[in-house]
Amino acid sequence: FQTYGEGGVVNYTLGESKVKDYAGLARTDMRMRRRVDEGMVGRGVYFARGSRFSTSAVHTEADVELASEAFSAALKEATGSE
Repeated sequence: FQTYGEGGVVNYTLGESKVKDYAGLARTDMRMRRRVDEGMVGRGVYFARGSRFSTSAVHTEADVELASEAFSAALKEATGSE
């Protein structure tokens, strides 16, 4: 699991090695990423699946907490570690 981004924009990848270039990105687990993304959408967090997350001044602490909890639950569900 790797996150990257700047400011209010963040993205993540799932895989064994650190992504440094396109070849590294191609080695990530995009099927797992889709399962996690779908799990988040199913938990009420909308974003462009397979893309980045953006936060802004209109997001409340509750919004950020909801997204964080949805991500954790979706990741556990997708990996079978519930």
